[in-house]
Amino acid sequence: MAFRTFVLLLLFCPKAMLIAHETHNYSYAYPIEQNGQSDFFICMQQTESRHMQAWSYNVPNGPLQLLTSSICNPTQLSLLRNSTGFSFIDNGLIKIKEFGYRSEQRIDPDIPIHSPLKLHWITDDWCYLSAQYATHAGIFFLNKNGLVLPLLLDPSLDFIYPSHIDDLLFCIRYCRQTGQYQLVAASCNDNAWHGASIVSGNTQPDHIERITISEKLTASYLSKNVDNVRETVLYDFGSMAVAFLSIQSIEHGYILSHEVVTTNAECMVSCGCYLLESRGLSSWTATKLFDFSIPMRFFSLSDPECLCETMNALQPYYDAMGAYYVDYDMQTERLLPHCYNFKTKESVRIDLIHWPASTQNREIRHWLPPRPTVINDTQHYVIAGGSMGIESLVIATKFK
Repeated sequence: MAFRTFVLLLLFCPKAMLIAHETHNYSYAYPIEQNGQSDFFICMQQTESRHMQAWSYNVPNGPLQLLTSSICNPTQLSLLRNSTGFSFIDNGLIKIKEFGYRSEQRIDPDIPIHSPLKLHWITDDWCYLSAQYATHAGIFFLNKNGLVLPLLLDPSLDFIYPSHIDDLLFCIRYCRQTGQYQLVAASCNDNAWHGASIVSGNTQPDHIERITISEKLTASYLSKNVDNVRETVLYDFGSMAVAFLSIQSIEHGYILSHEVVTTNAECMVSCGCYLLESRGLSSWTATKLFDFSIPMRFFSLSDPECLCETMNALQPYYDAMGAYYVDYDMQTERLLPHCYNFKTKESVRIDLIHWPASTQNREIRHWLPPRPTVINDTQHYVIAGGSMGIESLVIATKFK
């Protein structure tokens, strides 16, 4: 229970980490979003002063432009639906930055939700997100004008890590009373999902305009407007703590388990990556693919190697070929890149060749999960994050 509280603190209060530190703190950089099929990425940089910055990055030319102002500390970044900008969380505030504009737009929710996580955009104007209301986490619709529509909300449950495919919304449901984690899916009706999706600009249904803040969070409102939003349990993890749900299709996805393990050397967070597969309308299976470990010091506020976005920067990246992740090597005391091949069902260490050659002599003590990409339809690169300087913010590499 104590570790769950710690993990929720890291997830919902990432800026709690931004406290005074000495200048020998590690600097990190890692890719976040790729702008469609182009060769432009949005990358995050964590400076030595624990300040977060968003950069545009071109493969293979390097960093191009700082996207956020110096007064912002962006986390939980995601591209807008039309790729004209991105949203992010700045010390608990929801903001949008349009490419080509200097200032950010702030979104003020019209009900008192707090500690928002990453926004998932379903139209140019609407997104869904996990956020806290009072002491519990729920899933909400939110538009650019601040209109909030509760979707999954229960005072005895936490709904976290939402991911949608078509009209199905998947998420993790945690029961405080039993300590039980479950994969659930909600099929949204017209009033909930499509009703939010079709709202654009200043056009809003009359019944939404008349709803007050207090009415919006009552059982009668939720029963009336989210009448068909009933979550179905797809898989029960029991007391095994899970996080970072990544649904890839209507039939499969991935999720991470986590627990604290104390070794002779130090305290570690042991993670397992599971393949989730559909076996029917409400029956899914979970098969472990691989394990990896992260030293607890990467979560520690007082350690110079601490990562501000912690597992957001360390979670695996998945494509059709495999899963790309980092694992701690006890011998070298470094985070090193690995790939789990879906076809061979084996994990192998990735040897990365620095590119361009001018970066060869730069020390990368810790790697962050690599992200394969294709540039100009032919050239394969790996965009690899890690601890490095700003001039080699993200290194374009090839497999050896």
